[in-house]
Amino acid sequence: MLYELLYEDRKLIDYFDKNLCIVLTEDYPCFKRRRDFAENWYHAKEISPYCDKVIDEITKRGPLNSAELGMNDKADWHWGETRKGRACLEHLYYTGKLCIHHKHGMVKSYDLIERCYPNVAAAEDPQKSDREHYAWRVYRRIGAVGMLWDRPSDAWLGIDGMKSQERQLAFCDLIESGKILPTYVDGLKVPLYIQSDDKGLLNETGESQRTEVLPPLDSMLWDRKLISALFDFQYSWEIYTPQSKRKYGAYVLPVLSGSDIVGRLEAVREGETLRVKNIWYENGKTRPENLDDCLNRLAAFNNCMKVEEQRSV
Repeated sequence: MLYELLYEDRKLIDYFDKNLCIVLTEDYPCFKRRRDFAENWYHAKEISPYCDKVIDEITKRGPLNSAELGMNDKADWHWGETRKGRACLEHLYYTGKLCIHHKHGMVKSYDLIERCYPNVAAAEDPQKSDREHYAWRVYRRIGAVGMLWDRPSDAWLGIDGMKSQERQLAFCDLIESGKILPTYVDGLKVPLYIQSDDKGLLNETGESQRTEVLPPLDSMLWDRKLISALFDFQYSWEIYTPQSKRKYGAYVLPVLSGSDIVGRLEAVREGETLRVKNIWYENGKTRPENLDDCLNRLAAFNNCMKVEEQRSV
């Protein structure tokens, strides 16, 4: 269904809002400031001379991925060197000339955005000022995380040009318009804000016993200081930490059970087996009764037929 909505019906579109994510096609024009900002990223001068060639190739040949495009010389890029073809494709995607036509696994094929989304490609930015834009972006991030405070936070990363003053004005505008509401948590000195439309969820949650593992880039985990304040849970994604300095593992998933984060686990896929290498429980926390069900869902999502656990701490 998701594939159809993205790559056949085109009601959704891949774009970058903090992380590579999926947004409503109708919201794409509102990211024009993001696309304009990307025009001047530090690497743009190095690859700009090659971008016209990429556009010409896609115009003639149709959707292409970086391997099909070629251009295998190296170029400086966000997280290190990569193929020049890939850098050009992603730069043209960030700046709005290309869109992701479809994906096969992790491989992205790009096409001219006017061929896939002709209506939004030519649409004007409906936001008339930076202040209006920042309020819209803050509102989106509050909805993505669930609740946020008016403090410096990794949840605001990627909102280009927004400093503390602009963020505070955005909160004021959203409060005044009634789009967000304050909530109060015992032990926290400052309010947390939710989207007004989510108010009913506070009365519906109850004491759910649902158990899920959270991926490291899950929006709930964007503000690690907030997670620490709410759950007394310290989390760091150690994939970029040298192995000798890792406390847990490269790709460790927090375990959310009911209204508490009870631990973390490291799992890898080995053929048709999901191998749980380790589970670490927080002090005083024990294994949730329905963790097996959770692990079986995780296995099925990764096309694994069975789960094998090695040990727990």
